[in-house]
Amino acid sequence: MGTIDKIILNLLAARKSVDIPGVGTLKIVAHPARKGADGTMTAPHNELVCGTADKKSVGLMAAIAETGGVGKPQAEQLFEEWMTTAKTDDGVRIEGVGVVSAQGVVIDPALDTRLNPVAPERNARFNWKWVWIILLVVFVIGAWWTYTYWDNIKPRLLGSCCTSEAVATQAQDTTAQSPSLAELEPIGAQSPEGAQNGYHVIVGVFDVRANADRMISYMAEEGYTSTYKFIPGRARFYVTAGRFDNEEDAIRLKHQIDEVIPDVWIYAYRIGK
Repeated sequence: MGTIDKIILNLLAARKSVDIPGVGTLKIVAHPARKGADGTMTAPHNELVCGTADKKSVGLMAAIAETGGVGKPQAEQLFEEWMTTAKTDDGVRIEGVGVVSAQGVVIDPALDTRLNPVAPERNARFNWKWVWIILLVVFVIGAWWTYTYWDNIKPRLLGSCCTSEAVATQAQDTTAQSPSLAELEPIGAQSPEGAQNGYHVIVGVFDVRANADRMISYMAEEGYTSTYKFIPGRARFYVTAGRFDNEEDAIRLKHQIDEVIPDVWIYAYRIGK
């Protein structure tokens, strides 16, 4: 791979737009998951496109000069030499990136796989029965130990400053901040769109609605549509970026959002099973 090809590939990998003279501006556009008219979800994906320059685009000439430590005249000469070899009958071929022509961009398969990773296949032979048995045993032992030694560990958990009056005040504050269960839609409940069971991509859990609203606004600025729901019995706001019928699509959205915010996780909700 040539030096200029590497410069273009590295800029795109860093999610920067690259302005190539005589070709256009290459950029990566993130398409969030969308629900079709029939109610099915389209998985999120990243697309390499060629358009016009914008304020955030990086000029290829400047990148060549900075990377090679050369002046503008020498950078232009290097670009012209590269363009001579990159031009083909199909368009401008950029190694590791793809082919750019008047018809659009044909992305390199390796870059497409890098931008749109496929969820790993599950091992069908893995027996989850033993996992649940171990978890059940651990839960029973933990519950027995807590019940037996609660009087000893309670002061350490609550602290000497937590009097009954302080605990009552804290309960009042929590009640004031907790959501009204009647005005929020439970995760997994029937909605106008028919969303019930499925895999929810959770981007944040909050005790206060204002914090959940700020997360929703932030996600909207990044190009993602999100909302908050709640799990019955847990008075907290769960901000979800999407619900899917299969885990693979949820994992793909999680990988995409991981580049925007950390600690994204998937909540599998099942009711009536």
